[in-house]
Amino acid sequence: MRVGQLCELAKTHLGDRYEFSCLAIPKRPDWRIKFWIARQKPGAIYIFSKFAARVWRKDHIADLRRKAAGICVDYVDLPLDEIVKKGVDFHLSTSYAGQRALDKIIANASRDGAPIEGQTRLLLHNVDRAFDKFLPNSQPDLATVYLGMKESTLTTPEIEKQVTFLDGSQKDSFDENVKSLQNFNFHYCIRDDQSDNLVRSYKPLTKGFIAARCGANLLINRNVDDAEEFLGSDYPYFVETKDPAEILEGLNKARRTFGKKEWHAALNVGKKVATRVSHTAIAAQLGSILDEFQS
Repeated sequence: MRVGQLCELAKTHLGDRYEFSCLAIPKRPDWRIKFWIARQKPGAIYIFSKFAARVWRKDHIADLRRKAAGICVDYVDLPLDEIVKKGVDFHLSTSYAGQRALDKIIANASRDGAPIEGQTRLLLHNVDRAFDKFLPNSQPDLATVYLGMKESTLTTPEIEKQVTFLDGSQKDSFDENVKSLQNFNFHYCIRDDQSDNLVRSYKPLTKGFIAARCGANLLINRNVDDAEEFLGSDYPYFVETKDPAEILEGLNKARRTFGKKEWHAALNVGKKVATRVSHTAIAAQLGSILDEFQS
């Protein structure tokens, strides 16, 4: 989703300033990679996806950098122990938490005498285009949903009585279940606890962005990457732990406050989140990054 949709978004909003295309890169053997690099036109800006960045050796990226206007790597949720150390101008993060980690990793490497080339930039994750024409149905009562891999969240028999779980583990199942989200107004976004390891994976707040785009509130653990950054420290539907009893109380609180002042205040927070990750906002971020190569 990230590569194709970001490219299409860029064509729509930045096509008057830049030409965009998605290119498949060879994985091996070495001679084929060198041949591919030799055939590229000079002066282009390359944004490597998280998977493409892992395919090439650092000397391959450095070879391409010598004829390119710029090289970026879009790590998304790739563990940061796989940071590309040479030939990169901008290390892109889809989260504020990830950008802070990248900055610290680069600073530590410089302190230790093994500098990593490049600076960090923020390029938030786009919301799937499947939501472009999304219109929620008005619900008279609280209706709670989880869309994603069930194995990635916390479930108990008691929680499953209150939450509808929809499969979103694959693109086909995700697309099939998006329309069903019209019938829900509260998104269950409980995630696993974050590791303290600096070079861990930093996930964008995509489930929060989807909830905001759907005009729904969400139940989420406070320590999820970027949760407080987007929702604010006083968001009413935070839980502090993954204790099932606390999560059930969070669901019950949503039911008690549904339609009341606290509920509507949270919806207003979501509207601001949706604006921050709109297609226009993401395109503006990307445009600012690309413009730096022209100065």
